[in-house]
Amino acid sequence: MAVIENAGTSPKKIEQWKRSLQAMNAAELTAQQLVQRSAEHALLHLQSVGATEANCAAMIRSIQDGLFAIHEVAAARGIQLPGYQDPDDAEGR
Repeated sequence: MAVIENAGTSPKKIEQWKRSLQAMNAAELTAQQLVQRSAEHALLHLQSVGATEANCAAMIRSIQDGLFAIHEVAAARGIQLPGYQDPDDAEGR
């Protein structure tokens, strides 16, 4: 499962994550890149509109709506995606 570690609050975790990249295959590295790019995009947007509680809540709702739509399409096609209870669990939502 692709993850984002906060280097500011967890320098050990970010170093472990960087070392783990060496063992990742192409699909895993692609997933990591997509997660990092998505986080960068979201944070840049939040920075431009202001990190208010309302803006954060609106962005979270938008992301959750998008994730729900992705899971609906995947389920309709018989594709299993990682669930929310355990990010490493591929049982679906």
